[in-house]
Amino acid sequence: KSVLAFSNVVEALSERVEAVDEAYFMLVGMLEAGEDVCVPAVNVVVAACARVGDLGRAFETFLELQRTFKLEPTTQVYNTLMRACSSHGQGELVPQLLQEMESKGLTADCETHCAVMDALVSVGNMDEAMEKFKWMKEGLPEGQAPAKESVSRLIRGLLLWRRTDDLKRVRHLAGWFGYHDLKSGGHLSWLKKSIIKYRDNETAKYEELQSAASQEDQHTQPVATVHSSDTDSGRSPADEGLGEPEEPSKVISESGDTPMAAKVSA
Repeated sequence: KSVLAFSNVVEALSERVEAVDEAYFMLVGMLEAGEDVCVPAVNVVVAACARVGDLGRAFETFLELQRTFKLEPTTQVYNTLMRACSSHGQGELVPQLLQEMESKGLTADCETHCAVMDALVSVGNMDEAMEKFKWMKEGLPEGQAPAKESVSRLIRGLLLWRRTDDLKRVRHLAGWFGYHDLKSGGHLSWLKKSIIKYRDNETAKYEELQSAASQEDQHTQPVATVHSSDTDSGRSPADEGLGEPEEPSKVISESGDTPMAAKVSA
């Protein structure tokens, strides 16, 4: 009940980054006072970071779950991160998060599969999104069904990419799940924003690689890496204690504001 109340308060205030930080440091204060802090409470803050549009803060909070609170992430925490990535143009990170999650011995649930399908739609990979939806018909446990919102996003994606034949199949399968009232229309704002963000991110990566190649050709200065090393960031591998550095939850932790990790250590 306390987690639910905390969640309701944070959700009501999560239009401001400052309010999200206050919620986070409330949990830190509880920990310092010797009170127990549970994973769902920290996950509420992860979700709030995503709602205010700060994906870097969401990943930083994920890291603090393990570093500060000494807790292990659950499937629900990974689901939250996956949905955050899809909503902020980083859908290509979702398969990596899924792999990381499974490597920790966690089992994907219905929400996980929906998050993966959302990510595939957000990056325009409609073939694999269709395969994931078809798999859910046979692969999900009896009585479970993909979220209606995810099915609607798939339909909108097919509309956007003019996949009319697949659209008919999806609407047929949606009926099998009991979604007979889904419309093929509706606004495409979420999908369009996700695709635009994904396109802009890929353009930025391409331009960075082009700039690095140009510098190398001119024999001027060393080529900068995309991600700073642990030494550059002021953290050593021992400080992380979270496995290989290429895992997305360990390298995506930058935001336009001060990261939470820096605030905690200040």
